[in-house]
Amino acid sequence: MFLPCLGELLSLDVSSLEDVYWLEDTTARHVIDPKDFNAWSAARQSLPTGKEALQSLKSDLWSAVVKSSKHQDAWTWGGMLVVSISVCGLVTLAAMTQPSLAPEAKHSLLQYVTGKYLHPPSCKVEWGWEEPQAVGDTMCFTVFCFQRNGQPYPICDTDELVVNISHGTRKIAAVVELGSGDPAKANTARVKFTVRTAGVYIINILIGGQIGAGGPFRKWFLAGRVEARRSRVGRAHTALVCTAQRARRLHVHPRDRFDNPATLDRPADQGFSIELGPLGGAPEPELGAAASFEYDAVNQRVSVTLCFPSPGVFRAAIYYERVLLHNGEFDCIVLTASDTASVQRQLSARRGAAFEARLVGGRARRVLCCLSAKQLLVKDYILRFIPKRITSFRLCPSTRLQLAARAGAGPGGELTLDDGVQPALRLWSAERDLLAAAFTQLLLANCGGEDGFKVSGRPSLLRLG
Repeated sequence: MFLPCLGELLSLDVSSLEDVYWLEDTTARHVIDPKDFNAWSAARQSLPTGKEALQSLKSDLWSAVVKSSKHQDAWTWGGMLVVSISVCGLVTLAAMTQPSLAPEAKHSLLQYVTGKYLHPPSCKVEWGWEEPQAVGDTMCFTVFCFQRNGQPYPICDTDELVVNISHGTRKIAAVVELGSGDPAKANTARVKFTVRTAGVYIINILIGGQIGAGGPFRKWFLAGRVEARRSRVGRAHTALVCTAQRARRLHVHPRDRFDNPATLDRPADQGFSIELGPLGGAPEPELGAAASFEYDAVNQRVSVTLCFPSPGVFRAAIYYERVLLHNGEFDCIVLTASDTASVQRQLSARRGAAFEARLVGGRARRVLCCLSAKQLLVKDYILRFIPKRITSFRLCPSTRLQLAARAGAGPGGELTLDDGVQPALRLWSAERDLLAAAFTQLLLANCGGEDGFKVSGRPSLLRLG
């Protein structure tokens, strides 16, 4: 009835029953046809005056409109579910069939349905060795790539297969060969790497950025067999100071050819042996027979116990399978119990140790060798009571004290001091062995012993004979 004048009512901002209620008849008379005005006025007068009654009338009118509509069931829950599934299916189909619309999509919808795509968790690894494996060889393993449906997948560069191998904080280089000329092996990737250090290796296989084949894997590699030229005696490059008839222990560290701590597969005394003899003389079997070897599996080292029956200067040589160790040849200064106590007293004295000697050469004269924590000072005395400094040698790795072989018994003998800078100084002392022992003890105090001294790459500190 009022449809022809609907536009004029909207121009007056009449869009709801509240607006109709507040529209006055004088205003409505100008926009409504005169023959319809009476009906408009009657309808307006019939509107409820309360706000709640007006809202109830609006609800009743809207329900009547919905029921009278031909599409009253269009937005039921079932309809909305069907529309949602249809929209999702269309979007997925567009993304899988049109790569330009979704560049991140790697597979089509058909591939997802049939499982014809590379599936990293379905890949398998075949190891080319059996554990435990010793270091030293080039190891190889094969990765077999499969689709989601279990069929072989021909691997290529675009599939981004990456193999990360690490040993502690160090990364190990690996060579990866994809595919094969044989179509039956097109789904294989061969990985090769070289093992030089014993321990645990972590192998992680990534395919397209995902962890594949059930990784990461932990592989354990053991040290190789003991190599004599790599094994070493755990001591500084100085003479070994011992006391007669008292056991003296030192350690031997077995190493393989790659300098890994190696374990022994048999008793230590069956592989290791020692030769002992006087300085400048032939080895004496009875001295070597008195030494004993004991393997410490926890610390992976061999303990060597030496016991000399009498004082003197001896040369020792430790072998493994009759091959001399890296630093297996060294000298032993053996003192009596009283001489050992005398050296300790002099080293603990406030003024340091002092030994009388005599210069060997054209002009022989008596001198005094004074040892302190930093230097060896050679003094002469004018009129037997006025001290005069002749020369000094710093107690450092470059200073060498060489002892010559002697014919008779006793602690006396000849020695040579040489630091490579000034001319060598030859001396003869009645307490040469005590002087050499004190010199060695001070060097060990300055440079450290087995735990603190770098035994490789350093010149000999004390060379005998």
